[in-house]
Amino acid sequence: MGGRKDDEEAASCCVCCTGDHGDTQGEHVGHAYHSQNGIWDTVIKTPLVARLPGAFDGGVVCTELVQIVDIFPTLLQLLELNEPEAAASIQGASVLEALKGSVREFALAECQTPKHVFKRVWSMHPDQDVRWLNEALKAARTLKYKYIWSSVGRDMLFDIENDPDEQCNIIGRKPEVARELQQELEELLMSMEQRYYQDMYRPGRPKIDAKAIRRLAAWGLYQPGIVPPWTDD
Repeated sequence: MGGRKDDEEAASCCVCCTGDHGDTQGEHVGHAYHSQNGIWDTVIKTPLVARLPGAFDGGVVCTELVQIVDIFPTLLQLLELNEPEAAASIQGASVLEALKGSVREFALAECQTPKHVFKRVWSMHPDQDVRWLNEALKAARTLKYKYIWSSVGRDMLFDIENDPDEQCNIIGRKPEVARELQQELEELLMSMEQRYYQDMYRPGRPKIDAKAIRRLAAWGLYQPGIVPPWTDD
C-alpha cells in the first residue's frame, strides 16, 4: 500500500491484518501445535489491525471482545449490504459496533480432539503416550473470567484480569461463576448450527506415517469410518 498511498483507489481500500493463532512461548507445555490442542489465550488471542480512512479513526483500540468471525459482518456493514439469509448464518458481530460498546457477553472458543497432533506425534515418536491429548475443549471468555469445559471432566476457571497467563485454576473457589458461564455457553451452542465431520487426514501430506494412523484408529483416537485390517506388506 505504501507505493499507492496517494492513489484514490488505495485510499478507499479496507485492509485487515490478522493471524491464525497466537504467539505462545511455552506458557503451557505441550500446547504449541498451532492451536490444534490448546485453548489458552496465548494460543487463541490473535492480532487484528484494520485500516479504512473515513470509516473509523486511526489509532483507535477496541477494548471489547472481538473475534475473527467479526470481520465478515464488519465488511457487510461497510458495504451497506443487507442480506437476511446470509445474516442468519453469521455468528459474529460488526467491529464497528464493538467500537461503540459490548457486542457479546463472552467470546466462544473451541478446540476439538487434536487428530493432527496425534498422527504427528506418533509419526515421529511411536512410543509416546498421546492419550492425555484426547480431549475436546470449549471456552467462554469474558473480560474478567475464562471458563473452559473439558470433554473428560477437567473443567477450569481462570481470573483473566489477575492471571492473564492462566496458571491458577480457581474453579474450586468460584464454582458458581463456572456454573453460570457453563449454562450460558450451552445456551449459545444450542442456539447455533453446528457441524461435526468424520475424522479425515488429507492424503499425500508429507510426514504422515500410515501405520501410525492405523494404530490411532485401533485405539479409537482416529475414527474415519470403516478401517480395514493392517498388514505390513
